[in-house]
Amino acid sequence: MSISRTLVRRVHESRIHANEGPRLDPRTLIGIEAVAQSLTQLGYPVSLALAIGLIELICIAVYVIPRTSFLGAVLLTGYLGGAVATHVRISSPLFSHVLFQICIGLLIWGGLYLRDSRLRELVLLRR
Repeated sequence: MSISRTLVRRVHESRIHANEGPRLDPRTLIGIEAVAQSLTQLGYPVSLALAIGLIELICIAVYVIPRTSFLGAVLLTGYLGGAVATHVRISSPLFSHVLFQICIGLLIWGGLYLRDSRLRELVLLRR
C-alpha cells in the first residue's frame, strides 16, 4: 500500500465528534507509537505532538531562510531550552538527554556564525 493511501486511510479512521469537529490523533496520523510513549514519559499530553512538531518546523524554516536566520537561531535556542528544562525536570540522564540539546544549540549558532558575516563582526572571535 502506498504512503498516500495509508495516510488517507488513517485520516479517515480518526474519530469525528459532532460538536468538536474532526479529531486527529497524532498516533493515528503519523503512526509512531514511540512519540506517544515519549510524550507521556515527559509529562505532556499526546495531543500536543502535532503542535510541538509544527512549532519546531516553523523555527527551522525561519532559521534556514538567510534573511531571518538570526531570529530562527533565537527561536530554536528557546525551543531547545524548553527541551533541556523538560529533561532536567524529570531527571533524565545528563549526557544522553540534557547535553544533546545543548550540543544541537551550539551547532545551530556555530553554523550561523560560519555563514553570516554580520554575526562574525558582532562576536569578533579574532585575535
